[in-house]
Amino acid sequence: RERIMTSIAAAPKDDQKKIRFYQMAASSQSGQQLEFTSSGSTGDHVGGGFDGWLMKKVPYDPTSSNKDEKVTVNSVRIDDIIHNKIGPTDVFGVEKDSLVPIDRLFFLKVDVQGFEPHVFSGLTDAIREKKMDFILMEFWPKGMDLVNDAEEKCILGANILQQLYDSGYKLFSMGTVSHPKSPKAAQLYGKTVIPRSDDPLAFCKFYYEIEEKNPSDEYHMGYWTDVFAMSPDARLPEIPVSGLGQFLLKF
Repeated sequence: RERIMTSIAAAPKDDQKKIRFYQMAASSQSGQQLEFTSSGSTGDHVGGGFDGWLMKKVPYDPTSSNKDEKVTVNSVRIDDIIHNKIGPTDVFGVEKDSLVPIDRLFFLKVDVQGFEPHVFSGLTDAIREKKMDFILMEFWPKGMDLVNDAEEKCILGANILQQLYDSGYKLFSMGTVSHPKSPKAAQLYGKTVIPRSDDPLAFCKFYYEIEEKNPSDEYHMGYWTDVFAMSPDARLPEIPVSGLGQFLLKF
């Protein structure tokens, strides 16, 4: 929180007025207490500890020399934010009562270290109603399966893709990603892939197949991508300025 508030305070005053800060964790339900394993880094995650290098669940040890600690955060369905059922915890330079109700979002980013299935469970209404023009999410099948104790590979990841497809979103993957210490041959899979709308399960399993074809005794993190979703009602200017905008205009 301190780092976020410092960054907001450094922004121009007019920009601060546009910011609504929700000190909550996106999940499938609002009002729950979610436990985070936190070291103050991008690897912080919901639930008990797991060794991201070995991809194994590990019990939390408060006497350990590492920096991880347990913190508790209130949960929120993003549906409840978009439908104005839950307001921000902080606003800047304006009164909460003067806020214009939210109608839709232009861009949503989801990167929650394997907790994505819960976040998208809290987005069912917004996705069905196409309340978000664009969504960018980390798609890490092995991480999602580990964090959620999945009994079968890729069902959770494929369900997210299907949820978006069923509402008319067009999906694009941004290329395969892995840790720099992954097998060199596997790193050659960095080409852009467009998921097939008729088989999200096969697309998800593709990332497991990379690992199967490039086995390693040392590397276990798996492979992932960023999936970009565009609503059929997305707002784009007639003449986009960016290369991405010009590309999306073709669809």
